[in-house]
Amino acid sequence: MRLERVAVASTTYNMFSCAMCMDEHPVDNTLELGCNHQICRGCIRRHVHSRIEEYQFPVHCPMCMTEQNDQAAVISGPLVQRIGIDERQYAIWVQMESSHHSVIILCHHCQRSVSVDRQEHEASEVLICPLPDCNHSWCKVCQQPITIDDPPHSCEGTATL
Repeated sequence: MRLERVAVASTTYNMFSCAMCMDEHPVDNTLELGCNHQICRGCIRRHVHSRIEEYQFPVHCPMCMTEQNDQAAVISGPLVQRIGIDERQYAIWVQMESSHHSVIILCHHCQRSVSVDRQEHEASEVLICPLPDCNHSWCKVCQQPITIDDPPHSCEGTATL
């Protein structure tokens, strides 16, 4: 009898019920998101895959979205790497992630595009080409060039003294 209990104990896994598919899974097949929802790897992989294919970023916890939670957990890059998406999907993920934090600007002087930090871009009234051989500056609103020696710029075309 004791041997039977030992055999049963060694084959019993700690199980959890996936919040999405409601199936029972071994605990080592779970991913707990920042919101404490426990979801199996298969469900979260399918969810992330569908959001990547739809180019939706950031990707939120599917259970928080269902509950219409205003503070839905965001699925992170390291979690996406752990769930095992293919190289093409990961390349799209990296592109979406970087575009979420940056803006591409086109310098009309050197005719080149460059990514800049989104927060810095939003806070600036004057844009300066960050490329080392250019440094052209222009008004973000009216796109007119601005030079240091000019009077202060106004978008109406008049300079303030």
